[in-house]
Amino acid sequence: MNQHLEIEYKSMIEESTAKRLLDFFPFEAPKKQTNHYYDTIDNQLFKLGIMCRIREIENTYLFTLKIPQSEGVLEFEIELDDLSLNNDLIIKKMNEYEINTDKMLPIAKSITSRSEYSDEYGMWCLDYSEFSNHNDIEIEYELHRANEKAYQHYVDTLSALNIIIVKAKPKYIRALNSSLEPITQSR
Repeated sequence: MNQHLEIEYKSMIEESTAKRLLDFFPFEAPKKQTNHYYDTIDNQLFKLGIMCRIREIENTYLFTLKIPQSEGVLEFEIELDDLSLNNDLIIKKMNEYEINTDKMLPIAKSITSRSEYSDEYGMWCLDYSEFSNHNDIEIEYELHRANEKAYQHYVDTLSALNIIIVKAKPKYIRALNSSLEPITQSR
């Protein structure tokens, strides 16, 4: 199982802002990804602040477990053959938290069209996401590695484009919140 520290900055944006970003950055063509989020019926992972998902892109599946750190999030990842938690490495990792994968179930989902552009400090990701009862757009800046200049670069770049930073909750939380929203609130 691979592990790495993820450090990212993100902001919610509007459609007009997304268009400015598309004009500014030479983004690659967008790719569709479906995130399937998992937890136990009594939310054991959520209570620990841990996120568990399988990301599906075309016919590939990537399991990710995200554990918050003082700076960033420690990610554990493994490629899978299918949309299943029945994998020895996953079972072993979940056992560290006394969680039985047989008791885990899908709790939320998001579908994202992601465009990416990499620069000296990180990867800019423009995400159009669909949830159960709403859609949104965010810009993420995922660092290649920790760098004290990266945050200011992120702020300066958005400022130069007259983009106000609006704190974005993780997609996982937005997916959970959307699952709880009444359907009448969908856009």
